[in-house]
Amino acid sequence: MELKDTITVEEFQQVDMRVGRIVAVEEFSEARKPSYKLTIDFGPLGTRRSSAAIRPWYRPEELLGRLVIAVVNLPVRRVAGFPSEVLVLGAIQADGRVILLQPDTEAELGSFIA
Repeated sequence: MELKDTITVEEFQQVDMRVGRIVAVEEFSEARKPSYKLTIDFGPLGTRRSSAAIRPWYRPEELLGRLVIAVVNLPVRRVAGFPSEVLVLGAIQADGRVILLQPDTEAELGSFIA
C-alpha cells in the first residue's frame, strides 16, 4: 500500500478522533459487505451510530462493551439507507482483515485522540 499525500499538522488537527464504547450491535444484512450497525457511547458527546464492515472478523458478543477509536466530525454517510454518523478506525491487513483500534487501557469516553 502506497503512502498518501503529505498533509500539514493543521490539517491533521481538524480530524476529531474520540474514544467510545460499543453499547449495541445489530446485524446489517442490507449492506453490500458483511457489516454491523454499531451504537457507540462517547460519554459527554452522547451516542452515535456507525456502519462497520467487520462481520467476518468479529462476533457481536466480542464487540459489545469494547472501547474503540472513531472519527466523529465527518459528515453523515448513508450506507444502504442507514445513517452512519462516525467512522470507527481499524488497521487493514494485507488479506483485507480489519483489526479495530482501541486504547490499550481503560480510557474516559469521549477522550480526544491527539
